Amino acid sequence: MSNARPQAYQRLTELLIGSRIALALRVVAEHQIADHLAIGPQTAEALSSATGIPASTLHRLMRGLADIGVFAETAEGALRIRTCPRICAPTRPRRCGK
Repeated sequence: MSNARPQAYQRLTELLIGSRIALALRVVAEHQIADHLAIGPQTAEALSSATGIPASTLHRLMRGLADIGVFAETAEGALRIRTCPRICAPTRPRRCGK
């Protein structure tokens, strides 16, 4: 019985983290961030002016997605696409976003 509680807690944690990831990916899709990054790495400030999302908020969002491998941060602090182009390439029909 003592093992059931940690497993339930772990499962709940996984669900909560998954929902946050899904929400972050939705924001990325709705604001077409992959399209903006398709031309090359950009800073959170540059993406902020293109998307209307505050730079500090956008930087936290993108760093969170970088932690799971969707985006990456360059040594200069710019953000780049890591895995999303196969899904959200701007040259393909919209599969992610509008």
